[in-house]
Formats: sequence, structure tokens, C-alpha cells
Amino acid sequence: MDNLSGILAFVRAAEALLPPPPAVAIRDPSTAAAAEPETPPTARSVPPDPRVGAVFLGGDSLHACSAGVLDSANGDLILTDTH
Repeated sequence: MDNLSGILAFVRAAEALLPPPPAVAIRDPSTAAAAEPETPPTARSVPPDPRVGAVFLGGDSLHACSAGVLDSANGDLILTDTH
């Protein structure tokens, strides 16, 4: 298996572990102006997901990053945010 095939297999395996995306309503742009103004997005609570969380250095003293865990054939992988 070449590198590209391995990467594609990895991505497909990772996608299979994710929950389905939420349904998105698509509006007809020709009727958007006549509709009531949209409510701006707001933050809201969501159920916790044990696959995603904070990364702490030195035990629990320094929050360094956020990450997710991906189960793989070679062991659990930690995927960190890019910042």
C-alpha cells in the first residue's frame, strides 16, 4: 500500500467513527429578503464528548491545547488543534 492509499484508508476509518453531521436547512435566496431576519448564532451547551478535551502539561496545572483521540489499528492517536 503506497502512502496515499494509507492516508485515504486512515481518513475513511476516522470518518466512520464520527457522528453524522447535523442537518442543514438550505434557503431559497429569492425568498430570503422577504423572510424575517435571522437570529444571530449564539453559544449553547452540548453533551460532552469523551473523544475531545483539553490537554494539560505537568499533571493538571497548565492548559496547553485542545485535542481529540482517534482509535487506530496501531494504537490511540491524539489529534491536536493547530494554534
